[in-house]
Amino acid sequence: LNLDISNNQIITTEKQITDYLDLVKKIIKSIQNCKNLCPLGYIQSQNSNVLSSLNHQLRTPLQGITSCASVLQNKSDDATHKKILKHLLNSCLELNIYINDIMDFYLLKEKSMEMEYTSFKLNELLTEVNDFFLLDIEKAKIDYKFQLSIMLNKPIKTDYKRLKQIMRHLISNSIHFSANEMINLEIKKEEEKIIFTVIDTGSGIKETEREKVWLPFYQIEENWMTNQEGLGLGLTNTKMLCQELGGDIKFIDSPFSKGTALQFYIKDMSVVERKKKNKTEINLEKIDYGYDKNLYNNNNNNNENQIQNILIVEDHSMNAELIKLMLENK
Repeated sequence: LNLDISNNQIITTEKQITDYLDLVKKIIKSIQNCKNLCPLGYIQSQNSNVLSSLNHQLRTPLQGITSCASVLQNKSDDATHKKILKHLLNSCLELNIYINDIMDFYLLKEKSMEMEYTSFKLNELLTEVNDFFLLDIEKAKIDYKFQLSIMLNKPIKTDYKRLKQIMRHLISNSIHFSANEMINLEIKKEEEKIIFTVIDTGSGIKETEREKVWLPFYQIEENWMTNQEGLGLGLTNTKMLCQELGGDIKFIDSPFSKGTALQFYIKDMSVVERKKKNKTEINLEKIDYGYDKNLYNNNNNNNENQIQNILIVEDHSMNAELIKLMLENK
């Protein structure tokens, strides 16, 4: 249907209106046919395949570069070479963080990230996080304090890796904006909720910005290409991770009337499961755990003569060889 409505020609006659509406109907029908031929589910599945392939194609060469640099750094006695290799390893680490942020964002957005719940004492995780930031805190001359409720002496059950990821990102943000200031971390428990409060006395975030920072790729600074680090996915992923772990995150009023105060909570799955068990009265003694207990105990008898084997699963021959080299002196 060749309907000439160029040069802003006004449609006036009834026939022109009818012809125009028919054309619109044909366009809509064509769009509908395209949708039927390529449904949303198919497009999403293809995106997932592309993302998985991209993940593998990016990580494989990056792992190769990291492994090569690590092996060379351990074997080199030249101070200059060691310094260059250290910068190379730091660059690889930074690139790996960006890849992780992108992959996590799409996995969380598609609700396809699997949580790995394990039992552990919160002190173990806190020690690891504190050790990670020790040098940064000393360099920035920050007064860092944390307070752990006595109720958290017993093990909790959640995803260790993802909780550590949340805490590391929030503390990293506070350090970045709180040079010569103070950071407080308080952790307490209310029934199945474990509540974390991170308070700093740094530059803070304006109230008008607070809801926007959860948006993907959002940056507070206008000139973010020069003043900001990262991709702008850190807080977005943090919020989605909190929700995946049964909780949420929000801004609260800072008791110091300056800086930033964030509070998030997650669920202790051991309490949740215990409540569920009490309701359903499941007899756990009847569960078959599917392994040979005698074999397991024999493998842990601390026999000095026992041969210890490590199985490496790696589909890239270069990376497999590099891992072998890295483990030789361990």
